[in-house]
Amino acid sequence: WGSGRITITYSTISNNYIRGAGGGLNNDGDSLYIANSTFSDNTATGIAGGLYNSSTAAAIVNTTFFGNQSGDRGGGLFNDGNLTLTHVTFSGNRAASSGGGGIYNNWTFYPAVTLYNTIVANSTNGADCVRGGPGPVVNGGGNLIEDGSCGFAVGGDPALAALADNGGGTHTHALQPG
Repeated sequence: WGSGRITITYSTISNNYIRGAGGGLNNDGDSLYIANSTFSDNTATGIAGGLYNSSTAAAIVNTTFFGNQSGDRGGGLFNDGNLTLTHVTFSGNRAASSGGGGIYNNWTFYPAVTLYNTIVANSTNGADCVRGGPGPVVNGGGNLIEDGSCGFAVGGDPALAALADNGGGTHTHALQPG
């Protein structure tokens, strides 16, 4: 169990498969910082297609989660820790059974996830964002959750272009006109 620090920057974590949790990354307690990265097309037979997080100190900045899928909850992200998301895009992620195609925030230990300027959209088979218990999903401002789930008032189609090389270190979704 975690006692260290994981730092991931300018990285692509793609096309991974696991029987269990965390298709792209399973962070079980380490301090976590991810920036300027992409998690795409990862699969977990259990929870967390893209990322499983149980850290009490985690931050994700300028990162894209696309096309990840789980056999249960949290297609893009299953959070069981204390997490801040800033300028993060979730699109086209899938939770096969219990929802949270983009984000599933659990309630077991440190259930707070705070979103700043984050887009969660185009999830399949379940809401874009699911609270799995009393733990909050905090709206830090500037967010768009397409289906308005997790109690966020701002919803609607963000008109995201396909995942592509838009001039940064990793692939991203450009915003289309309108």
